[in-house]
Amino acid sequence: MRKVFALGELLIDFMAARRDVSLTDCDTYIKKAGGAPPNALAALCKLGGTGYLASNVGNDPFGRFLIEQCKINGIDTSMVEMDKVHFTSCAFVSLTKSGERDFIFARGADEHIDFSNLNMDILSKCEIFHFGAATGLLGG
Repeated sequence: MRKVFALGELLIDFMAARRDVSLTDCDTYIKKAGGAPPNALAALCKLGGTGYLASNVGNDPFGRFLIEQCKINGIDTSMVEMDKVHFTSCAFVSLTKSGERDFIFARGADEHIDFSNLNMDILSKCEIFHFGAATGLLGG
């Protein structure tokens, strides 16, 4: 099975507890691990592949939760840094009955990935490089 390296957003998704309620009207959310790169790696690992994630999370309870969830899903988090300055990024998400999503982001640590911390030995052994759409919008 493939070895995949993913770079990008690792964040908390606060999902509206009910479908078909707007973010304006929602008053109850459920905390979930999120971000396109870790979601793709979790699926890969469930199929028997090896996934390596590079990202930043805050040095806070949400950051620790995300790292633990990645590990539970078999994702190598050795390149996930805990940022002492920036908080863990969050997204508030609502779903319509048809499955359309609405987002509000509070971007934090994942916007401050230090590319010099990437492990080039691991990168050179991976066949696939994945990054989420939001990663391309980051500065730097």
